[in-house]
Amino acid sequence: MEQKIEQMLELESELQSLQKEILSELNDITPNYEVSHFLSNLLNKQRCTTWFSRLVKSAYSSEIYKYDIGTKVPNNFRNEFSYSYIDHDGEITTYKLTFDIDDNGIIEDIESNYE
Repeated sequence: MEQKIEQMLELESELQSLQKEILSELNDITPNYEVSHFLSNLLNKQRCTTWFSRLVKSAYSSEIYKYDIGTKVPNNFRNEFSYSYIDHDGEITTYKLTFDIDDNGIIEDIESNYE
């Protein structure tokens, strides 16, 4: 049993390192401050957020790291991304990234905020 627990802890450590590496790489190439801020905050909440790998996959597959104000987005682009975590007071907090998109599919503004 001890060996299984050690293996589990090693895998968890490897997973967290890989998650950090992916988010850092995405953050390095994003042109927009708000997107960068959202990705940085997500990374900082790595241990407080459930389903973290799915959040990383969503950030990658939606390509939010590529977009900036003035960029045209695909018709099926989700204009809102969020995650929830337990803060230091034990409260559930949600952090949201919102893309304001005009009728032509052009990003007019990008905002990130806590709810």
